[in-house]
Amino acid sequence: MRRCSLLCWSWIVLLGACEGDEKTPDLAALSAGAVVEEGVGGTVELEVATLNLAVGFGLERLSKYILMPATVEDLSADTASLVDEMSEAKPAERLAALAKALAEDAPEVIALQEVMRVRFGEEVVHDFLAALLEGLAAEGLTYEAAYQETEPLTLPFWREGVATELSFNEGNAILVRDEVELVDEEGRIFEAAVGPIPILEASFKAERGVQRVRIRKQGLDVELYNTHLEIGAFAGVHASQAEELVEYLGSFQIGTPRVLLGDLNAVLGSKTYLDLASLPMADVALLVETPPAPTCCQVLFEGEQVTVPLQRIDYIFASGLTSASEVRTGLSDGAVPGASELLHPSDHLGVLATLRFPKAVE
Repeated sequence: MRRCSLLCWSWIVLLGACEGDEKTPDLAALSAGAVVEEGVGGTVELEVATLNLAVGFGLERLSKYILMPATVEDLSADTASLVDEMSEAKPAERLAALAKALAEDAPEVIALQEVMRVRFGEEVVHDFLAALLEGLAAEGLTYEAAYQETEPLTLPFWREGVATELSFNEGNAILVRDEVELVDEEGRIFEAAVGPIPILEASFKAERGVQRVRIRKQGLDVELYNTHLEIGAFAGVHASQAEELVEYLGSFQIGTPRVLLGDLNAVLGSKTYLDLASLPMADVALLVETPPAPTCCQVLFEGEQVTVPLQRIDYIFASGLTSASEVRTGLSDGAVPGASELLHPSDHLGVLATLRFPKAVE
């Protein structure tokens, strides 16, 4: 998740907010071994989607406290600004718009990143997962959720003159519709993380991880993996998390079809991208004729946030599939109340695909 002014984007070009290109890959070779023959039993179709729930506020402003001396008073002032930003972003309205957008396609599997729970003291003021499930239910859709939660970031804050704490949990979630069985779930929190913030009593690290869920449809088991890697501005952390992800994916038996979904903060041709492809896993956007479209992000233009997709950093990778179709971006289309019509509810557009796998042999 990133929201920048036009000046900020010029710095991103210089410094790299995402892991950048290293070389032009052989696109045909990347899919070798990941795509299989259909077989005599036909196929099972699975509609999947991935979406980062970046809904107008984030914790980027706090990263400076990892790198520079500061006081608790400085941090508290920035926390107050973050609270104002959170209120102005209207997360509840954005999540309702995202639920409507997702309901138009009603994918059987939805992988979500930046799934936040925000608390003032013990009071939960925003629960992204609960709000999205409620919005989907209002559209007549029932999903079962598996949630991977990270350790909370707790910040000092004065609310109406009273000392309290503001805490964030940011995790991943996989939603499956009722016609798909959720068989098992686990995951790993990456050892590599941004942090700590020295002035906090607790040694905070911005944790991220990979979530693993096994599903079953028409007798076929599929392994789903959902992740969100650190931005390229923290290149060492990103590289270490990517290595952990590749190792984790490689630790499971290849015979079961697998799907990796998420915000990789890496572009086509980067080391992260090539390492995942070499497992092997196919970038499903390259299996269709339509060229892959950018999925991110937003910029500040003439005082307003607008969506300007510039990079493709959200992906669906798969192995053990026969084909893919209807791969497209745009899941977060919809209006943000009181904002420019050019602003999407999330700063990621999301990706949708229909995947086909050989039917299980009885």
